[in-house]
Amino acid sequence: MADEQIDLLKLVFVTHEVILTGHLLRRIETAIVNRDLSWLCARPEKFHVQNSDRPFITNLAVRVLEQPTSAAQKSSD
Repeated sequence: MADEQIDLLKLVFVTHEVILTGHLLRRIETAIVNRDLSWLCARPEKFHVQNSDRPFITNLAVRVLEQPTSAAQKSSD
């Protein structure tokens, strides 16, 4: 497992950015596009070896994106 490649998947929404780190995240990307995430679930790291052929998220980070102030929005209108 030490030689496995770590994947990074960044999802950007209007107000948030979500960064997933893990293995085989391309399959999660495809599921997002197809809106089929019903099979996605959290599992402890110790189960990664048993699920080595399935996507596995090791870290999930959410960041709030800076929103423009009301004054800046009015001046750009």
